[in-house]
Amino acid sequence: MSVTLRSVATVALCAASVVVSAQGETCATAVALTGSGAYIADGPASGNGYVPSACANWSAVHADWYVYTPSFTGVVNIRSRGGADTRFTVFTGACGSLTCIAFADDECPTGTGGANFASETTISVVAGNAYFIQWDDRWTVQGFTWEIDECFGSVQGTTYRDQNTNGVFDVGELLEPVMLDVSPGGGTEYSDGNPYGFCSDGGSFTITPLNPPQYHTIVPPSHSYTITGQGQLADSMDFAFQPIPGIYDGTINLWGTSPWIGNNTNMWITYCNEGTEILDGTVLLSLDPNLAFVSSVPAPGSINGQNISWTFTGLMPGACTTINAIVHTDSTVVAGALLSSSVQLILLQSDIHISDNLDQVAGSAVTSVDPNEKYVSTAFVTPAEVLAGKALEYTVVFQNTGTAPAVNIVVRDTLDADLYLGTFEMIGATHPYTLQVSNGVAIWSFAGIMLPDSTTDEPASHGGIHYRITPKTSLVLGDEVSNRADIYFDYNAPVLTNTVVTTVSEASAVASVGQVSGITAYPLPTTGLLNVLWNGSSVRNVRVELLDAMGRAVLSTSVASIEVGKSATFDLGALVNGRYLLRMTTSEESRTVPVVVAH
Repeated sequence: MSVTLRSVATVALCAASVVVSAQGETCATAVALTGSGAYIADGPASGNGYVPSACANWSAVHADWYVYTPSFTGVVNIRSRGGADTRFTVFTGACGSLTCIAFADDECPTGTGGANFASETTISVVAGNAYFIQWDDRWTVQGFTWEIDECFGSVQGTTYRDQNTNGVFDVGELLEPVMLDVSPGGGTEYSDGNPYGFCSDGGSFTITPLNPPQYHTIVPPSHSYTITGQGQLADSMDFAFQPIPGIYDGTINLWGTSPWIGNNTNMWITYCNEGTEILDGTVLLSLDPNLAFVSSVPAPGSINGQNISWTFTGLMPGACTTINAIVHTDSTVVAGALLSSSVQLILLQSDIHISDNLDQVAGSAVTSVDPNEKYVSTAFVTPAEVLAGKALEYTVVFQNTGTAPAVNIVVRDTLDADLYLGTFEMIGATHPYTLQVSNGVAIWSFAGIMLPDSTTDEPASHGGIHYRITPKTSLVLGDEVSNRADIYFDYNAPVLTNTVVTTVSEASAVASVGQVSGITAYPLPTTGLLNVLWNGSSVRNVRVELLDAMGRAVLSTSVASIEVGKSATFDLGALVNGRYLLRMTTSEESRTVPVVVAH
């Protein structure tokens, strides 16, 4: 189960009592706990009490054991504090017959109390049941502090596609994660999991789905609940999305990495059934002439020159499938050349909305790639597109370049405050995941991914995620939406991706001189040499990046100084024609200006 936290309310962790107690080294000697509190563990260094499980079957020897028996039914949060690299498993049942219900290893990447490898998870509990918590010695034998936080109030429910419209979540029906608005207060929660759950303050609130699936009726349209006392549970906050019969609607998305000259790269095709009836059809990938198909999982049904196709049958409503295609970029391609490929979804049924049956991706050819990178669908949006709700699509790719399989991978993405969280929507992912979205942060956990290392199995060493979200309609000319992600491979320090930027800019706003955000750039369009003035003062140690239409850096350099009244000159003659974004960054601020290259 994956849940999100909205607030801790009146149970203040900083005020919780710290209990120093002996450690139980086996399940049978687990230390009994009954409520919220902070506890000091002396470190699992002896006892040979580690118990593997189906959801956390990793190597370990020793463990510290606790058994928590709640006095209420609701939601609790368990997490470690401080600098220790911790890992824990939560079981139900009895010693000798345990069932794993949750585990955490670096699930709180920012760290509680500053830790890089703190562990955190949230579980639903039932009053009187025993929950065994095992802290093991896989990464540390040092002492550390950890906490149980019982929410003031708890909310639980399920969001699902009610295919038979009976108002009950039946076996075989699909969960439908959506963003939920919790008002008053303007909070949003992501309903991943069965059930979803979050903490609540005291008071009366209304929950409303923000982005339900198309062609479905929401039953009920909203739920109201009231929390009046500690430990109260607002249960059965379920939303059934009941289909309108006879709707055939498929969607398709193409995403992947930059074309790497003379090398193989990955493309992913995600196609989904957004309608209410079963779909059958064909996926057709049309590659740029400078790209060659290498292989795919699953294998294609046919290959005809640059056209590769896959057939499918029985795609259920709400279901998605992802194809991983590996392509090779010709070694004669010029760096910066724009390579464009497309994918089409061809249905046997009559599609009600064919505009989303075609997707195209264009990427600038590069001479080297970062295996852990971020992309955005466009570096520019106009004010009209902002008002119309044009979504930005983000891709995060990662690769295990180590020497052993990556057991767990976590991707943490702090969403820009200029993005409307209520429109967040997953498009696709390469591997199974759980997702938490709360307080402007999205965290994907690929638990037990066992991603091979690149030296053992290079094609399978890659992974990624693809999602869309809409900028707030309050954005105006010159506003920027920036974004990057942190990627955690097991217990290693995070890998930081590049930062992608989308700027609000009129399509015709680039004149002979660009003067935006304190930068003057000329001539525009430029045939090669571009002069740039930093307005207002002299600056030192300036980082200069030129971003293409996908928000990726095609030029990156440093300038020691830019003096008042003097310009810095950059040679853009090797770039292909098109619109770019010039970003200049000092230790104190960042400025951008759109530019056009036209040879």
